[in-house]
Amino acid sequence: YSADITRLKREMYSERNVIDEESLREKIRLENQIAEYEKGLVALADFRSKFDILHNEYKQLVVLRRNFPEHGFSQKDIDKLDALRTKVVKYLSEFGFSSFDPQLLGISKDTYLPTREGFDLGFDTSASDGIRIIWSYLISLFSLRDLFKTNHPAILIFDEPRQQEANKVSFTGLLKGASEAANSGQIIFATSEEEDVLENALQGCDYTLHSYSPSEGKILRKLQPV
Repeated sequence: YSADITRLKREMYSERNVIDEESLREKIRLENQIAEYEKGLVALADFRSKFDILHNEYKQLVVLRRNFPEHGFSQKDIDKLDALRTKVVKYLSEFGFSSFDPQLLGISKDTYLPTREGFDLGFDTSASDGIRIIWSYLISLFSLRDLFKTNHPAILIFDEPRQQEANKVSFTGLLKGASEAANSGQIIFATSEEEDVLENALQGCDYTLHSYSPSEGKILRKLQPV
């Protein structure tokens, strides 16, 4: 038996077996490295696919950005603001505005409100002319929908506008201006003016008058439970 043990020991520790073991380890290392490379190639292909998608989206966004109007306003936006200014100036003249030449009025591109030389009008007008500006602006916004597509609900309500420091001439102009503007919508006035005053002011205008006597109480009141 000693001879067999010696032979087995010699074969176990022979140079050929050592070389085979090293070769096996190298083979396993190379196979693992190849597997890692293959994973890397798959990940790279996946990233490339995602990059191609993002690149196509980027090119589409660039095209859209080039179509954006300068300063955020399209030509139609500018036309709307110009038309709004023209209408406001027109109504100011008709309502007897006198604090300054209505032609000096502009429309802010930030707030879309009336301005003079880029400044708010609060300190440049009298109280009565301030009311005329509000009237003119509201009716102009209302009637702008006749020229452009807007989000205006096509209804405008004035509550006792005569009490807002407006003289008879201005009030008459307001009524006539509202009648002209209300072609494709509805403008409602709630006023305590006498009927004959309203009828005289609206001669030749298209309107509907609903009159309520004081004995009937308020026009708007709570619904009575059934």
